[in-house]
Amino acid sequence: MEKLSAAAIEPEAVDVPTFCLLHSISRACLYDLWRDGQGPKTFRVGNRTLISREAAAAWRCQMEEATRQPGKERYAPEHGGKIELECLKAGAAK
Repeated sequence: MEKLSAAAIEPEAVDVPTFCLLHSISRACLYDLWRDGQGPKTFRVGNRTLISREAAAAWRCQMEEATRQPGKERYAPEHGGKIELECLKAGAAK
């Protein structure tokens, strides 16, 4: 039987620093997104905050959708982080 290494297994969830590294954003940017209600969903295990693979994929989809919609603002912390996302509004209504 072949032995699996940790590097060969894709994690089902990652911590905040790993998420930021994988998405090329700073922790400050991620915390700004959460403050503005636009960051990925999280869950806690002990004192760790984790982001599931599914939550990361859903967040990427929402951010991509925001950039595709003409006339919609993109996330810009220097402008107060405001962004209108129809998919976020629709998700909140579900």
